[in-house]
Amino acid sequence: MFGWFRKSKLAHPLADIDKTRELIAALPPNDSPQALERISGWLDSIVQAREFELQQRWEAVDVLDQASVAHRRKLAQEYISGGRSKKADEEKLWNASHAFWKTLGAAYLRCISQLRATPGAEPLAREVLALIAARALRTASLQLKWIYLRHGQAEAHVWRDLGSTYLFAETQGVAAVRVEPYAEDRGASSAQEELLKALMLVMASPHNLEAPHLHLAERFAAHFAGRFVLAEKSAPECAYAFDLALAKPPVRVHKDMAPGSMVRFFGAGEAERGLAELMQEIRAKDGIPGAVNLGGHFDTETVLSVLAHLMRIWDTTPPARRAKRSQFATRVTVVPGLPNILRCLELAAGGASLDPKSFAEQETWTVFDKSDSGYGALVPEERGSFEFDPVTGVRTASGDWLRIGSLVAMREEGAAIWRIGVVRRITYDASNRRRAGIGLIEGVAAVVRLAPATGPRVAESERRRSAVLMSHASETGTETLVLMRAGHFLATQRLAMQLEGRDYVLEPEALIEGGEDFDCARFRMAPA
Repeated sequence: MFGWFRKSKLAHPLADIDKTRELIAALPPNDSPQALERISGWLDSIVQAREFELQQRWEAVDVLDQASVAHRRKLAQEYISGGRSKKADEEKLWNASHAFWKTLGAAYLRCISQLRATPGAEPLAREVLALIAARALRTASLQLKWIYLRHGQAEAHVWRDLGSTYLFAETQGVAAVRVEPYAEDRGASSAQEELLKALMLVMASPHNLEAPHLHLAERFAAHFAGRFVLAEKSAPECAYAFDLALAKPPVRVHKDMAPGSMVRFFGAGEAERGLAELMQEIRAKDGIPGAVNLGGHFDTETVLSVLAHLMRIWDTTPPARRAKRSQFATRVTVVPGLPNILRCLELAAGGASLDPKSFAEQETWTVFDKSDSGYGALVPEERGSFEFDPVTGVRTASGDWLRIGSLVAMREEGAAIWRIGVVRRITYDASNRRRAGIGLIEGVAAVVRLAPATGPRVAESERRRSAVLMSHASETGTETLVLMRAGHFLATQRLAMQLEGRDYVLEPEALIEGGEDFDCARFRMAPA
């Protein structure tokens, strides 16, 4: 973008333009993880080297950064799409990408620290300073994204890098200077916009989002960055605050705050209206506008669900907690997946115990808080986790079923009642222990049998027709939730149901939620 290396007598091999070109040309075209690993190694050597002049260091980093674009995009698309067959492949993709963004960030920060340390050196062009700051902030933002993809917690250095880099941009008078960070961006950006992209992603409740949804949230943060607001003083449209000097994550503004001179206030601003307008346009066209760069192909329903999530989370008025939480310590038995939950409830209804020897698809967790609407639980490190078949529930591998959107049944130690819920949040605490937030589905769970109310009945086993009714309501016209096999809900199909020896008819109203192995639908229930 700003020229290749000049001829140099430096001993460092990356100071030689011809050698650098040879290295880049030799990168494996069809192995993006390996290509990024090699580029990361070269960038790290530039960070460690002392012999580079500022201009040479910047040019070296720029060349390698540009050479990585296609590889990092390909790797990200593969990870987000889930196009990998083994856990080891996922680890390889994640490690290569996260390490790359961390090392690239360190390389740009090295340029900034060298500029600060040598004020008498030949100055870089103002546009270059703006570009270095914008790209450095971009690397911190993408480090956060990759950490959140694994439900991790960002280290203090990420917040420190965000704060110090933006402060550098302000000091140099380039925070609002718009440049084109990369040709693939299809537009200009600035240090201010890059900071806001990162901070608004943090405030989008990323721990509540699975990989594709988190990716889309990051893309929408980038799309609306120009509409976000940033201010040095508190304002009604600024719901959040970030201290440039604290090396801590941003927080929601509260009345007891005593902000110092390093605090910057920010919020969604005009992006709130932009989200609503984009949702309306997508529905009207039944497609994604070409101006929106999602970095891949996603179905309309998924895109709309993420936009709705952002509208709720980024609203100036914070989402209210549905129920008061209390500190509570107990062990709970956890059974994952609708097929296993059906087996579990049938055994419980018959008075049988859940013997781990005969019912292996269960785990024991520790609850640390609870409310009427959910649990907060600590997931054991050594839990012998597993993957299971979404139809039969049988263990199929030694992987990990736990992910956002997983359906679970939970029973507290010493209790008789099983509660049904969905995993809504996964995080890691300061001790790197995994925590899960489970939102409970209202109602008492009971196993029922379903069949089409009219027309020929599908020939399938009793177990395939089994479902979970989340209520014992029996009055005419009562609304109720039913958990059934994934793909079984039809908005036009009335269902016949048997419960406690009586026949009922279920009138479909809406599909509330769907998962890999279940549909959660609302019906109106009446005696047959």
